[in-house]
Amino acid sequence: ESYGRIRMDSLIVMLMIIVLTALPSLPIPASSAFVENVKPVDQSIITNNGKAGNLTAANNFDPVTDVNALDNQGNNLSSHGRFDLAITFYDKALALDPSNVKVLMHKADSLSKLSRYEDAVNTYNKALAIQPTNLTILFSKADILPYLGRYQDAISIYDTILTMNPHSYNAMGRKGLALFDIGRLEEAISYFDKVLYKDSNNTLALYYKAIALEEL
Repeated sequence: ESYGRIRMDSLIVMLMIIVLTALPSLPIPASSAFVENVKPVDQSIITNNGKAGNLTAANNFDPVTDVNALDNQGNNLSSHGRFDLAITFYDKALALDPSNVKVLMHKADSLSKLSRYEDAVNTYNKALAIQPTNLTILFSKADILPYLGRYQDAISIYDTILTMNPHSYNAMGRKGLALFDIGRLEEAISYFDKVLYKDSNNTLALYYKAIALEEL
């Protein structure tokens, strides 16, 4: 009887997904926001045989302006998919201002895009040492920890976020995915249900809940 109920629950959820994905007005899942269009790099921002140029004029030195300019150049390169070159600009900015949280975050993001997850985590840690309750940094760090097999560390960060913001369905959903990945399916389902209580059309939560129910 218990197996039949679980089987029926998973079939109902799968049917909901099929119906929802057939609707033209269905909102784009939040996860699609991580998909980027990589565009050709603007050659005008590259100097010295493809290396990052020095934007500081020796006779007009302004650390704040230079840090912002270097950060902006790095962001431009990052937006065009040139993460390796972007990091050289962020490093130049951090040489001027090692405690600049914004630049540290941008550098860590680029390191992550290059799959340099250990380096990215270390850079996020530097930013968190300055702003330990910055939700953006906490989410960014937690999201890449599973690539290092550190699921429990990611879950702990999501718990920290939920302590700060108990109604964060992003943290609930991400915690559910981490629990799913390590086989804690009943706990994962409970978090997918929390997401679905706030957003009954969330296809990501519906999909993984259905799989979890099927595997129980």
